[in-house]
Amino acid sequence: MKRALAIAVALCTIGVGAFGLGDISGKWEGGLTIIEPLTITNNKLTLNYTDFGWTFTGVLDVGNDLFNFILKGDLLPGVFSLTGKLVFDLTAPDYNSAEFTGEFIFAGLTIGTTIEHWSADDLPTDWGDYCTQTPTVGMLLYTLSVEVAPISLELTLADCCTGTAFNSILVTMTEVELCCDVSFDLEMSFTKAGFNYVSFAADHLVDLCCGIYFGLEVELGVDYKQVTPKFGGDLPIADCFDVGITVGTAATTIENLTIDYVGLTCIINDCSNVLFGTSFTGKAKGTITIGDQTIIIIAPNAPAAWGLDYSFVTDDIAYFEYETLQITQCGAGCCGLQWSAAIKAYWGNLYDYVEGTWTKVPSLFGLSRLAFETTIPVSEAFSLTFTTETNFLVGTNSMSIGWTFTF
Repeated sequence: MKRALAIAVALCTIGVGAFGLGDISGKWEGGLTIIEPLTITNNKLTLNYTDFGWTFTGVLDVGNDLFNFILKGDLLPGVFSLTGKLVFDLTAPDYNSAEFTGEFIFAGLTIGTTIEHWSADDLPTDWGDYCTQTPTVGMLLYTLSVEVAPISLELTLADCCTGTAFNSILVTMTEVELCCDVSFDLEMSFTKAGFNYVSFAADHLVDLCCGIYFGLEVELGVDYKQVTPKFGGDLPIADCFDVGITVGTAATTIENLTIDYVGLTCIINDCSNVLFGTSFTGKAKGTITIGDQTIIIIAPNAPAAWGLDYSFVTDDIAYFEYETLQITQCGAGCCGLQWSAAIKAYWGNLYDYVEGTWTKVPSLFGLSRLAFETTIPVSEAFSLTFTTETNFLVGTNSMSIGWTFTF
């Protein structure tokens, strides 16, 4: 393996010399905790060499023990592009994964092909979506996409050491005109098991008043139906409101209507806003075995961007967050750049598993976590990031400092 890497470096050096003197750029990202024990949490070096429309990139990620080699360029500018990526594990050292993508664009037609491969020791976390049993040699994934506006099609094939087989197909239509200036988006998914889901979304469905309009997104699955209202308009609050609603049905009769979450985001400017969100329901995210009982793990049913957390501290202690308040602010900094800062507060419940029953443990104001992060430019090429987080439910604190140096 070391010999192969040496040969690859030599070939890259010869190739650079043959191409000529191109542009060299890079970035060094680092970070370490400043609460004992002192630990390096991030150490990544990126080098780019660009010549004749091609970019060669090497990424040395010491923190995750990975090395990435990326090739990107145009075989025919504006018509056919190619991207390749190889990932190596530095601890072995050994091959990890590879990805190659080609895209052809001509006369409104876009055709894309992606081939991905993982070694048996480095399978993706969602490998179970493609394979019925653990691949013993490796896994290959082929993705073919075709797009002619407003229709696009994506076909996925998988090879789990048992031969290439159909996995899924996704059909999408965007901005399909109905009438009266109303358009909708459609998405339909099929897997190897058959029909998966179909969704319809119309942003501008009904004009309410004062420039505010109402839209709707409906998703129909094999065993569920979900309805999400959408609001928009000329008033700032129209684009702030976010609601998740689930419709429960039996056959063709609506039995219940559940509000999963409500969020309100007030946008001050491009990088300053205030977010308040509450999750009212949870969703199953696997199981855990405690003694002779199997316990269902419940996660907050809210947008992932909110950052609501759930965790088993031990087999009999767990917490579940349901609400957040986040304030993000920015301003003019050094050298024509901007500083940014964010403070995030989370509320949740702590539970103790006693004699077969989960019992809620009282906490101060129900506050679970408090996090702060700020990034300050020191020069055009150097910036510092400071983060701190306190988890009141489990009594842990973290504090770190990071930096980014570009050249």
